Amino acid sequence: MKKTFARIALCFAVVCQTVFLVSCSDHADDEKYQSLPPFFSDMTFRSLHGHSTLSAGDSVVVTAVQSRLGRLLYYATYSWGTAYDTDSVTHAYRSGVVYDNDPADPVDTIVFHRPGTYTVTFTARYKMSGSHQLINESETFGSGGKTTVRTVSQQLYEATVQNRVVIRPASN
Repeated sequence: MKKTFARIALCFAVVCQTVFLVSCSDHADDEKYQSLPPFFSDMTFRSLHGHSTLSAGDSVVVTAVQSRLGRLLYYATYSWGTAYDTDSVTHAYRSGVVYDNDPADPVDTIVFHRPGTYTVTFTARYKMSGSHQLINESETFGSGGKTTVRTVSQQLYEATVQNRVVIRPASN
């Protein structure tokens, strides 16, 4: 009895998966059913307290600026990092969102504890809810910034944005 039920359940699962895959492929070329990742054109840095110079110990708001919003994406994971050891930088950001419900520019608040020139990297992974497209786009912006968006798999896009920021010594 258990073997019969298991076989019926397995057959039902295979039929459901086949129907899902076939129904999705009917609209694969229709633009309104294609997922698109967002594209980023800049990474901005501004002091949380309005200072024109970014200094060690200041809270700095970093924004990955989207020039094109994504479409048909249901979950995104965000991470921010720097090329320095973790003792010199503190981050405060949301790591995951339902993208189509919250397509706002990703933001991090970073405290740079030491002066220096930092390379800040934002990485986002977006799960698709529509059909995928093969994407591999890169471009530079500003003085040394770079953005890359690519298809990682049939269900995942990845975007990376990098830019440099100069942090001055704290003023007394």
